[in-house]
Amino acid sequence: MNDGAARIDSIVDRPENPNQFARPGHGASRQRSLQIWFYVGVPLVLGFILGWTQVGRTAEWPKSLALLYWLGFSFGSVYLLDFGTRAVAWVLRPRGVPLWITLVAGQLLAGWVALLPLVRLYTAWIHTFLPEAMRGPLQSSSLAELLQRLPSNLIFWVGLNLFFFYALGMARFGYLPPRWGQPSTSALPGETGGGPAAKPRPTDTASRAADVAAAHVLPDPGERPTKPAFLSRVRPERDGELLALQADGHYMRIYTANGSELVLYRFGDALTELSESEGMRVHRSWWVADRAITPQTDGDRLTLVNGLEVPVSRSYRVPVRERGWLSRG
Repeated sequence: MNDGAARIDSIVDRPENPNQFARPGHGASRQRSLQIWFYVGVPLVLGFILGWTQVGRTAEWPKSLALLYWLGFSFGSVYLLDFGTRAVAWVLRPRGVPLWITLVAGQLLAGWVALLPLVRLYTAWIHTFLPEAMRGPLQSSSLAELLQRLPSNLIFWVGLNLFFFYALGMARFGYLPPRWGQPSTSALPGETGGGPAAKPRPTDTASRAADVAAAHVLPDPGERPTKPAFLSRVRPERDGELLALQADGHYMRIYTANGSELVLYRFGDALTELSESEGMRVHRSWWVADRAITPQTDGDRLTLVNGLEVPVSRSYRVPVRERGWLSRG
């Protein structure tokens, strides 16, 4: 974000008590930190420990080759299983399948189709650096081999993901972790949840009804709510006239006349709740309201009434100029 936006956020986005609104698992920066730990930290630490202690087939290998083998194995396993699980989640999550079943299915798919064959090739490559006497048999890529290794692989992949999901609050494959002090949400706003919900107890009815009301629900045909659903997620002290929206992964920053708020919401879903007469999209990550535009422009950047500078991408430049927001010079 540019300096102007950073200055505004430093003013309007800081609560009086820094811990007043802190909730574990929320915030785009925390999610990015968790992703770094998951995709870099975990395989790096695991591969180093296994290689340094020379576990399994690497017991008699030189330590350098044991480290190379286990680091490559750890990183390869995480990324291949992640790819397979994403493919499975694309099919299963909209059908209400729980996360743990999606993880098991992803493990089975990626393990058999990609992981075992590639591990076999990787091991054969490592063997080229070893004396003949140290080379053991290559792993089989058969279904029987997959089933034999399945228990330990499931403990690693399913257990690792569920720990990051429930204990650390990391979103996984479109499933959202339970929110602090609120009922669990198993899919991104605007998508089907991750499995049949348990029957609510009578005492939970009010809180669950409030949670459902806050979730994104498309309006009935022919009807448009007077206030977009995503604005219900803005805290009262920052609620006000909508100025702009900025996408940030699975999150979205809402700019109003009274400040800004980072919420867990799909940018695309928010756009469906806004009419063309209210404003327009000016960038793949930005939507701006008509009421927010000022006469000042700086090249291909819009200056809003709150001082925020918003970039206009090349693909949206023509319609933005036709709307009169940018000069044609």
